[in-house]
Amino acid sequence: MNDPWVTALLRGRWVESALAVTALVAVSWPLGELVSTRPWIGPLFGVLLLVVAVGSLVRMARVPAWLVILAQVLALLGGLAGWAHQHRPPDESTLVAMSALVREGVLTIQTYSVPAPATPGLTFVVLGSIAALALVVEALGVTFRAGAIAGVPLLLVSAGAASGSGQALDPRYFLIGAAAWLVLLSQQGRARLEEWEDRPDAAVSVDRVAAARGNHHRLGVTARVMGVSALLLAVVLPGVLPHLPPTVLVDGRSGEGAPGTVSFTDTLDLTQDLADRSNAPVIRYRTDDSSPPPLRVTSTTLYDDGRWTPFGPATTSQYQVPEIFTIAGYSLAAPGLEATPRTMTVTQNGLRAPQLAVPYPPTAVDLGGVEWLWTPIGDSLTVGAAPGTYAVDYLEMAPLTTLPEEIGAPPVRAAERYAADELTTETADDGTTFLSAPDGSTVAITYSDGQTHWFRTDGSIEAEDPDGRIRLEPPVPEPQALTVDPASRQVVEDLAAELAGDRTNQIDIALELQRYLRSPEFTYSLTLADPVEGPDGEPLDPISHFLATKQGYCTQFATAMVMLARAQDIPARLAIGFLPGSRGLDGTRTVVASDAHAWPELFITGLGWTRFEPTPGQRSGTAPTFATEGQQQAVPTPQEVPSTEEPTVAPAVPDSAGGAGGSGEEGWFERHAEVIGWTALGLAAVLALASVVPLAGRWHRWRSRRGRSPVEQVEGEWTVLVDGLADLGVAPPAAATPRALRDHYAREIAPDAPTREALNRATDRLESARYAAQTPELGTMREDVRQVVEWQRARVTRRRRLLATLLPAGGRAQLGALLPGRRPHPAVD
Repeated sequence: MNDPWVTALLRGRWVESALAVTALVAVSWPLGELVSTRPWIGPLFGVLLLVVAVGSLVRMARVPAWLVILAQVLALLGGLAGWAHQHRPPDESTLVAMSALVREGVLTIQTYSVPAPATPGLTFVVLGSIAALALVVEALGVTFRAGAIAGVPLLLVSAGAASGSGQALDPRYFLIGAAAWLVLLSQQGRARLEEWEDRPDAAVSVDRVAAARGNHHRLGVTARVMGVSALLLAVVLPGVLPHLPPTVLVDGRSGEGAPGTVSFTDTLDLTQDLADRSNAPVIRYRTDDSSPPPLRVTSTTLYDDGRWTPFGPATTSQYQVPEIFTIAGYSLAAPGLEATPRTMTVTQNGLRAPQLAVPYPPTAVDLGGVEWLWTPIGDSLTVGAAPGTYAVDYLEMAPLTTLPEEIGAPPVRAAERYAADELTTETADDGTTFLSAPDGSTVAITYSDGQTHWFRTDGSIEAEDPDGRIRLEPPVPEPQALTVDPASRQVVEDLAAELAGDRTNQIDIALELQRYLRSPEFTYSLTLADPVEGPDGEPLDPISHFLATKQGYCTQFATAMVMLARAQDIPARLAIGFLPGSRGLDGTRTVVASDAHAWPELFITGLGWTRFEPTPGQRSGTAPTFATEGQQQAVPTPQEVPSTEEPTVAPAVPDSAGGAGGSGEEGWFERHAEVIGWTALGLAAVLALASVVPLAGRWHRWRSRRGRSPVEQVEGEWTVLVDGLADLGVAPPAAATPRALRDHYAREIAPDAPTREALNRATDRLESARYAAQTPELGTMREDVRQVVEWQRARVTRRRRLLATLLPAGGRAQLGALLPGRRPHPAVD
């Protein structure tokens, strides 16, 4: 080690740096499953190589740690800037390009479901994030030489990768990272030992063979423990950790389905829950309906900038009433319309207040004393507390083809239904003129400013200005019920006109829109297609993108039908809730998180808000029986998609009576996730309890060694020797001098020559500390004590070693000191 170049290279810690970066890459590799491709792999290795090289070179120069980290940060930023420079527009600076890439990456994360398209922005965000995490691990594990602490971010990254994917993490990734981390710890331990051996005062202080044997033994034990722990964590963590993506619809999980354990958040983004593989029930219920409708929670007409948002409290609170009233329910009760009363009884509710899931249209609810209000805007129930059980009465609609011809007829001005001489005019004092039908109903109002409101047969209003311009006000109080998304307006209006053709009845138009979206042209998939450029060179908006690529999940299908209907002047909104779930052997249906669903509701003249189902059948099953043209529509053949594709929700027999199963086929892990989770929790509790005494022992040993003066440090090391040998079956005499203890231990453990010399040196140093006029330094006391204890440890049985590890005397003494009137035993003289 006298060669200065070799010494400088070792000081750079090249191997340790490579190991730290390798560990981070291994545990973060599964994050790539969230993206369709991995274009960042090449640049990532280049940036990481730059970080390793710069850090190691700067460390060779013997500079402070903060300067090493600063150099690595600058190198990382330089590497990222170089990548961004290659993807920047010709007229933009690199800094502006980096900012734009970050914004694009964040937008991709927020917009697309997994696996998301590998846009340049998302690639840049992933590249920068992994490289930054690698720098953190490298700084902790190498620059600061805190390899054990570096394991914390490694574990968090591994857990995050498992949680984000929603599937069991392949143990290989965890084990490769754990192996690299263990080798890093071993490398650091060996390097520290070599540094200590190179010290002049340690040249003849300890037997290197014995020290190496003890070090390798401890490393072997640590490796075995870490290997088992890594395997356990790699299998268990994905099942017991919550899934927390950037946009999440259901923000809880329903362990045993207790009241109020999940809820719909303000994002109204179903991506995560559609991919959820948990079979924990959200709702269990029974019904006399052989083909029950979805369980509806809320709805909204508000769509802006590619996102649906719910009605806010300011919009809905003033409309809350203590009784249920729906236009659909009122219409179905009218003569000439057929509807069958149905009842649903919820036996287990996991939806958090103030939300409640009910079929539509409900007519009555029994919540067992829980306070509730009905919100006509959005047609939803608000509850004061989550009821554990409840009952709902609702109406099952007859097929639309059996309805009277006037239902869904194109709305016209009510005045056009009468001859001119049948209408009467009356002018008020303020100049307002009222036009009335023979039955006395008002069909038009002309105000003093010349504006006329023509009432239409569907309840909507044509507002005609004096200059002849007309704007349509919808027949519903919901805002934006007729607003077509501006970004996709032209595409939507052209397609809606093409599909509607010469049809005029709203039901006929709606059925044609539904047929088109359920046709084989469209593919159901949680994986959205890659971005598509529009005529202006910019990526298409979400609706235009879906209509062009014809690939998406329920939200895209429902959104498209809502906008197509609005383009035909049919008010439409998006409803959110759950599919009916799977039916058990006893008739109970079970709804799980992955049954989250979105569908369109169209306001049909004479009928009110009516559900349609444009999502292809492999997800939603057949279309509503009332919303078909006399027969069930063909179900497209499901297309192969990545593993994140949603399972089928067709009624299936669960593994056990009672319907505990969720939708789709379940793997071994899904079927045993609950058992695995409880087993892991029990093992964790046992390990926690078993570690109390050993940790107390380590605390006791640290306290013994923390003396500030050399005398206190020597005494502390001697206490460690006495306690360590006592744990291994060699108890000290009741009272003995240091030399008497030395002779006692020499007889009991029968040491070899190097160990006997280490025992003699420790005894001589203790005597000098106690009795000599000149206080000795600690010197090799710690190494000598370790060699003596390890000699005895190697000779005792495995059972004795296990007891010494789990129930050390120092730990028992330290815990005993916590009891009233007890103190730790003093060091033996």
